[in-house]
Amino acid sequence: MNELNFQFSHSIQDLNQTQINQVESLIQNLPDIKNDSQMFPQDLIIEKKDHQYYFGFELQAKSLLSNKSQICLMQEIGYPYHYSKHLLRLLIKLQKYNIYLPTLKQDSFINIDQGNQLSQQHSNESPIKVQQFVLYQFGLEKLEQNSQALISNYCLSPEFKEALNCENNYNKIHFTEKMAIFNTGCILFELYTKHQLYDKETSKYNLTKYMFKKLEYESFLFGQLVQKCTLVDEQESNKRLTFQEALSQLNYIDQCVQIIKIAEKQQKQIDFDLFFSLDSSLYEQLNLFLKYKCHHQMTGRLFIMQNLSIIKFIYILFKEEDHFYFRNFLILKLIMKELLELKELKDTPYEHYKSENTILNFNDSEDEIREFLQNYSQKYTELLYQLIIGILEKEKQNRNKEQAKRVFKKQFSQSQLQDFQQEFHANLFPEKTPQQQLHKLCLANIQKVFNYNNLMHNFQPIFLQLIRDHHCYEIYDHLLKVLFQDVNQHQIQKIIAAIRNNVNN
Repeated sequence: MNELNFQFSHSIQDLNQTQINQVESLIQNLPDIKNDSQMFPQDLIIEKKDHQYYFGFELQAKSLLSNKSQICLMQEIGYPYHYSKHLLRLLIKLQKYNIYLPTLKQDSFINIDQGNQLSQQHSNESPIKVQQFVLYQFGLEKLEQNSQALISNYCLSPEFKEALNCENNYNKIHFTEKMAIFNTGCILFELYTKHQLYDKETSKYNLTKYMFKKLEYESFLFGQLVQKCTLVDEQESNKRLTFQEALSQLNYIDQCVQIIKIAEKQQKQIDFDLFFSLDSSLYEQLNLFLKYKCHHQMTGRLFIMQNLSIIKFIYILFKEEDHFYFRNFLILKLIMKELLELKELKDTPYEHYKSENTILNFNDSEDEIREFLQNYSQKYTELLYQLIIGILEKEKQNRNKEQAKRVFKKQFSQSQLQDFQQEFHANLFPEKTPQQQLHKLCLANIQKVFNYNNLMHNFQPIFLQLIRDHHCYEIYDHLLKVLFQDVNQHQIQKIIAAIRNNVNN
């Protein structure tokens, strides 16, 4: 090992069986791990000799020692998505060989001074130059209560600390993904904020402060990602994200950020309040912005009415000023999901349109799908971009409404386990009256309740009111008015029963 310019060793007798198994797996699968892991040192060499594991780096990594004390991930001001994605991909790769690193922290990585490399391009922006960081510590700290390396590690999961505090129990500690995703969440938080998730000196939890400092959509999405990686309560810890789930949600956030940037470059702006107000006909607004032609088939109109009616429902449901930020967050979430699905639809070959995963989910013919793509999809996409601009502009005008901020903060502090891509925080909505029960049920099952296929089944008690003197594409607009204005107590109970029956089936 003398030809290596940087090395460290671990006595095998100081390692527990899980650590030994992981090192052996690392040695056995080293070529494959190096092959496609950008945050793994390509010149790492591991040798087992004289009851020691030796870790060394070839001479070409000459800068490793000199840079170790100079720079770490948290200090780097580059593009955080680049590091975060590659870190999660590396952990997914290691997981394939039952290798977990529950003691990971920022200092586990080191900067290699090999010049700048280009990150992936996003939309029309210029490539971003980033430094190259690699993992150089592999969770081989001695597992004992007085280990300084572990005492100073502020990224350890509660269950890891609990196991460590059991005397003479270190050899029984078994590393798991649940342990490892916790410190991964801590590292991701530092990458984005340049601050530690848990302040060592004050024991302060910095996530909530970060989420509400700027009141930006990205901050809330990323904050919930970190929450779901670092759940502390024992009953909730099993609900932490997996590495793959964290990567998927990180990709989703990254796509949302790019969509917002595209929207911000748009010059036009829709009057958001007018477009979704209860007094304004949604169908008339669509005619105005999408310029429907009378001979067009129904598919485009039905699909757009279906999805905009979901957004309008949330707009009306949270119309009070106190719920302003919460309402806008949910609407932005729906718009982002819609834009991503529209992009997926445009990229889908015609023969795959009829799968259950497609965005057009009400038994459309191929001609109807073609009609939607040709006449509506691009205009609808532009409309959604305009709505984003309207929301952002409205947020700028309301940044100083402290009451709305307090209510919004309280709502999100109670929603740690919500999936920000799918769920709509129905547990936060009051249900003291039958009308509130109905609204909460609609919110909880919003994608099913307002689906055209299920519409008449869900709202059978007001079926005649919906179809009387109304075209198919106007039913949604009329339904919203009935739900918020005209439903009597007897009808509400019947609708609640119908929705629950339909959802359960």
